[in-house]
Amino acid sequence: MKMREIQKKGNPSEYDKDMELHNIFTNLNPNYVALKITGIYLVFGFLWIFLSDTILTSIAPSIEFLSYISIIKGLVFVTICGILIHRLVYNSIKKLKRIESFLSESYSKLQKANEESTEAKNFYATILNKMLNAYALHKIILDEDGNPCDYEYVDVNAAFEEFTGIKATDIIGKRYTEVIPKNQSEKTNWIEIYGAVAIKGESLSFEEYTSAFDRWVLVNTYSPRKRYFITVFSDITVIKKKEKELEIKNQEITSLYEQLLASEEELRQQFDELYNTKEELKNQYDELEIYQRKIEHNAYHDLLTGLPNRLFLFEKVAQMKSQQRFAILFIDSDNFKLINDTMGHSFGDQLLIEIGNRLTSILHPSCSVYRLGGDEFVIYYRGFEQVKEVTEYADEIIQSFRKPFKIGESMYHTTVSIGIALCPEHGKDMDELLQSADIALFEAKRSGKNKYVIFHELMRNQILERTTIEKHLRDALDKNEFVLYYQPQLDICNNKITGYEALLRWNSAELGFIPPLKFISIAEETQLIIPIGKWVLKEACRFIKELHNKGNSDVIVAVNISIIQILDENFVPSVLSILKESDLAPEFLELEITESILMESYNEVIKKLGLLKNAGVRIALDDFGKGYSSLSRLKQLPLDTLKIDKSFIDCIPSNL
Repeated sequence: MKMREIQKKGNPSEYDKDMELHNIFTNLNPNYVALKITGIYLVFGFLWIFLSDTILTSIAPSIEFLSYISIIKGLVFVTICGILIHRLVYNSIKKLKRIESFLSESYSKLQKANEESTEAKNFYATILNKMLNAYALHKIILDEDGNPCDYEYVDVNAAFEEFTGIKATDIIGKRYTEVIPKNQSEKTNWIEIYGAVAIKGESLSFEEYTSAFDRWVLVNTYSPRKRYFITVFSDITVIKKKEKELEIKNQEITSLYEQLLASEEELRQQFDELYNTKEELKNQYDELEIYQRKIEHNAYHDLLTGLPNRLFLFEKVAQMKSQQRFAILFIDSDNFKLINDTMGHSFGDQLLIEIGNRLTSILHPSCSVYRLGGDEFVIYYRGFEQVKEVTEYADEIIQSFRKPFKIGESMYHTTVSIGIALCPEHGKDMDELLQSADIALFEAKRSGKNKYVIFHELMRNQILERTTIEKHLRDALDKNEFVLYYQPQLDICNNKITGYEALLRWNSAELGFIPPLKFISIAEETQLIIPIGKWVLKEACRFIKELHNKGNSDVIVAVNISIIQILDENFVPSVLSILKESDLAPEFLELEITESILMESYNEVIKKLGLLKNAGVRIALDDFGKGYSSLSRLKQLPLDTLKIDKSFIDCIPSNL
């Protein structure tokens, strides 16, 4: 009725025509039409016969005239009935023709509408299949309580098939939980999100990661009708990866910017001040110029010590067009890592500053000092005539470090080793010279530290040898290539052996017999001395325990200990555990340390030696007299044995 009312308002003539046809349809019942014609004929016939006979009988003068008039009356009756029936049939057929025409026209309109609908459907299907984005029409499934519990796929396009890898024939008519792989691993509650869209008619656009397909997607979803929803989504995984890469790059750029430039707030303040007055503009310009000089200074100088850095050495010094010979002195602290690890990085930084100050204080006019990084310093020495001048200066540097450093309220000793490379003998550019000086520095450390060494080509082979030794040293313990020799300790008063000193030797299956001087330092640098030292302690305790079991119950065993072992946090528990495992009383184990160990980390060493001493372990100080220890400090040590270095007593007879 509403549609009819709308049509009436829009086009009255069309409405009247439709209403007329509607009435024709309603009244054009075959039985009704037949009864109507028959009824009219019967009524007319009865009235004609009854009325005409009555009238004729009353007016006819004779029977002959009545008979004649009756014939005429019959002819008139037949003629009128024929006309009346013709008119009734004609009207019915006319109505049928109108209905036929209306039906034909309606069929044509319906056929045309159907064709347009099919064309539109095909057109929209083509649009959907040509879409680059994945499209899907769904129907939400509700549980008994009316809450979304799943959804069914009604239609999908080709892009959806390509994205999911699932054919339309395999997914249409099925539910999400039936066909989507790994849907249980999804962290996003897609059913809840889409349920709200389908029920409430909401429209959403959001980015989300789907673990089922391991991709990031941009989802646009809306509801065309209640309980139905459409999703259009595109793969933005590549964009997300690019965003992540850009974010990382942005962080790097931001970090660099913060290091080299003023903060945003400072720049804003500077910018604002530039527009205040001409005088302020000049002041800001001057400040910027100062800041630029500061940036340039920081780029070419070490931030901690203020000394020129590696970049300065390469760009400023290496580009100097000088005809004078020059030398590179590569200087490295001998025990900085231990000090830094035991005393802390703040203390280590202060020590590096003091080392830089010490080197600066003894610079010759033709020298300049640089910090390369860590505890590595370089002195650029130019204009000398003889190599002796360089070596004398290197010795001066080493002697200057005999004086302790005062940091806070404490005094600390450290020594340095120096590698020397000459130009052009040992390199034509700064890279080659630094490499040669570094090799010479390694040789100085290898041969005892606290000295200088001038580079020569044979040292390259020594570096190769060291690398080879380190490679095989890593497997030596597992291959049982270590052996302990025991050197007796003799009491000359009663000519009796009182103990043995355990001496570590290495007989490599690949390299042969390797002297301790070659592999001990490598073991310390690589931290391999910790497991090797533990093995030595176990073997020495086992050996002396066997002697006790054979009747020599009063002999002890002495084992040399590295500073690396002592600084290991498990050193004390490890020693006590080995004694317990060997069933050896602590007083039969003597740990030997050198005077240099005390100099490197005095407080830490004293603490751990005190713990072992309290447990009953004997402590011995070896090579006393080679270093800088004082007798007052010696009194503080928990020592049982003091071994004086031979060089300390060799001259006693001549001085008596």
